[in-house]
Amino acid sequence: MAYAVKYRLEFSDVLTYGKKVEILKKDYIGSVNDMIGQAEPVIIKWNANDDYYNSPIVGSVCSLNLFTTNDVTYDNFYEYDEREYQIKVSYKDSSNVYQTYWLGYIVVDRHIEEYKSNPVAFTLKAFDGLGTLDNYSTPLYTSPVNENVGFNNRTRIATILAHLDLDLDIKVQADITPFFPLTPSYPSRKAVMKSVLITAGRNELINKFDVPTCKKQLEAILKNYNCRIFQSYGSWYIVENTNIFDYNVKNTIFTTLAGGGSVSNIRTSIKNQLVSSSDEVIQTDLYNASGVYQSASNDSVLRIVPTTLKSIGGDLIREYIQPLNKARYNFKTTQANIYEFTRNVGFEYGSYGWTLTSYASLVTDETDQQGNKAIKLVSAPSSGQTLMFESLLSTAKSWSQNNSGVIAQIGVFPEKNQNTVSAFKLQFQILVVAGVNTHYWDAENSTWTTTATTIQRDIETFNNWQTLSINLTGNGYPTGLTGQQIGIKIFNCTYSGTGLVNIYFDNVGIIGNFFRPDGTAVTGDTNVNIPNTYIEFAERNNSTLVFSDEKTITGTYYFGGVPTTDYAFHRTRDYNTRKPIFERHLQNIMNDYRSFVVRYEGTFRNQIQNPLSMHNRLWFNFGASIAQDEQSCFINGLEYKLKSANAKVIAHLPNDDDDIDLKFRITTE
Repeated sequence: MAYAVKYRLEFSDVLTYGKKVEILKKDYIGSVNDMIGQAEPVIIKWNANDDYYNSPIVGSVCSLNLFTTNDVTYDNFYEYDEREYQIKVSYKDSSNVYQTYWLGYIVVDRHIEEYKSNPVAFTLKAFDGLGTLDNYSTPLYTSPVNENVGFNNRTRIATILAHLDLDLDIKVQADITPFFPLTPSYPSRKAVMKSVLITAGRNELINKFDVPTCKKQLEAILKNYNCRIFQSYGSWYIVENTNIFDYNVKNTIFTTLAGGGSVSNIRTSIKNQLVSSSDEVIQTDLYNASGVYQSASNDSVLRIVPTTLKSIGGDLIREYIQPLNKARYNFKTTQANIYEFTRNVGFEYGSYGWTLTSYASLVTDETDQQGNKAIKLVSAPSSGQTLMFESLLSTAKSWSQNNSGVIAQIGVFPEKNQNTVSAFKLQFQILVVAGVNTHYWDAENSTWTTTATTIQRDIETFNNWQTLSINLTGNGYPTGLTGQQIGIKIFNCTYSGTGLVNIYFDNVGIIGNFFRPDGTAVTGDTNVNIPNTYIEFAERNNSTLVFSDEKTITGTYYFGGVPTTDYAFHRTRDYNTRKPIFERHLQNIMNDYRSFVVRYEGTFRNQIQNPLSMHNRLWFNFGASIAQDEQSCFINGLEYKLKSANAKVIAHLPNDDDDIDLKFRITTE
C-alpha cells in the first residue's frame, strides 16, 4: 500500500535536536498540513515484561498528543479502518538527515473529544501491529509431501511480519549457530534465521489439522531460540535474551579457540572492553523485509549512566533478583503422535493429495471444522451414487494390516434453512490397493473384502460440524502383500426434501494416533508413541550453593519431531563443540542467574542526539571507585518522551562470565 504524508509536526527536543512526527494516509494525494502538538507531543512505550523468556513479542504504542484550533483541524480518524493512517516518528542524525525512529498504524477503538471551544486537546494512539498477528493464519509450505523440508526461519518470520504492511528490515543479534561438519567461522549466520525449525505437513499445524495464528507461530520460533522481537529505529529487531556482548570480545574468544588456546575470565574481558572504548558494538545481521540476507555490521548500541544517559527524578532503584537453582524448557509436542496415511487431511494445502470432480469445490473461509479450507459440494445429485472427491493413492503413505490405532474420519457440515430434509446419508468407501489387489472395508462386519463396499451413515444433526470415525483393523486382509496404500472416496449425500443449502467436508482421511517414520518396516504392532512433552533442565552441580528459585520456559517443541539430543548447536565460546540447542540456552540462563541478578528501574534524560530505544544497552558506570557494572544491561521495558528526551527504563544486568558447572537432563511426559 502507498502512503503519503498528510500532516506533519517538526520540533526540537529540550537539547535542541530535531524531531518530526507525520501522519500518512493511504493513497493520499495533496498538500502537507500542519499539526499543533501539546507540551509532550510524542510518547512511545514498549510494554515491559520481566519474564522475557516467556514473552518474546514486545509490542509498542505511540501516543500523539495534539490540539485542534480554529485554523488547524484533522480528519475524523475514527471513521476509517486500522490501516488507513500511519504515524511515523523521525529524528535528525549527526548529518542533519531525518531517520526513522518508529512506525505504526493509528487505531481508534474509542474516540473521546472535549466538547468545548477551541483549542481542544486530544490524543491519537498508534500501534506497531505485533499484537494484531493473531488475526492472520501462519504461512504453510507448498505441500505436506516431505516432512523433512520446509520454510527456513527467516522466510517464515518475514512472511509473518509482512502481514503488518510496514516493510521494515529485520536485524538479528544472536549467537546460537547450527553446527556443521566444517571449520567454524566467525561471524556466521545464526540459527534463529538460518535453520528450518518447522517442517512441512503436520508440524506446521496444531490440534491435528488446525492452522496456528501468525502470533503463536512467531512466539514458538522465538522461544525455541531464546529470542525476542521488537521494533526499534524503524527496523524489527530479533535479539537473543542472553550471551550477547561486544563483537571485539567475541572475535577474540573465537580466534583464541580456533588457534587451540583456551578462554577464561570472559566477564573481565567484557568489562575491560567497556572501560577502554566507552562503547559496545554488537554484531548485527541485516535482512530485508522479504527475509533475504543483506550484510553484517558491528553496531554501536551503548548508553552510559550518568554521562550519555542521566538519571533524573530521584527514582532510580537497584533490585536484586534471587539466583536460580534450576532452569528448564518444558515444550509440548502436540503433533508428534499424529500419523496421516492420507495426505492433506484438512485441505489446508489446497487440493494436494486429492482428486476433485466438478461437484466438489475447494473453498476458503466459508465454513470449516478447523483451519481455513474445506470442500463444498456444488449442484451434487441427491440420489444414486456419484463420486464427489477422493484421496490420491499415489500420495498416500504405506499402510499395513499390522497397523493399530488407525481410523477413517469424515467431518461434515450439512447446512439447511428448512426442516424438510429427511433421511440424510453419507456415502463413502475405504479401500486399500496393493498392486492389482483392491480391498474394501466392510464396516458392518468389521472386515476387509474384495467386494466393492460402500459405507452409509445417517446424519441427523444439521448446521453443525460433526465427525464420523471408523476404527480399522487388519481383519480379513491377506498377509504377504507389500506397498499397500490406503484411501477414501466420498460420494454424493442422499436425501429427500428441499431445504438443503450447502454440504461441506473437512478433516477427511485415514489417520493413526501414533508416529512411525516413513520407510520404517512394520512387523506386528511396532508403532512408536512419542512423548507429548520434552523437558530439558539444567541444575547446579554444586551442593554448597542451594537456592529455592527456578525458571520454566514453556512452548511448542518442533525440530522436526527429532529428539533435542540429535541436534547440534554451538555458541562463539564453544567453537566446534556441539550440544543440543536447549542445553545451550539453559547454560546461558543459568550463567545469568548464577548469583543475584541486578534489575534497574528509573527515569533518565537522554544526553545525545539519537533517542534511546529498545536495542540500546545501558552501562551503569559511576566510576571504578563508586559503582561500575561488569557488563551492560538489556532493556526490558521503555517509555520514551521525544520532546523532553526523558526515558523511563526497566533493565537487567546479565552475567556472561565463564560457564558455571551444571548437570543436564532430558525427561519426557
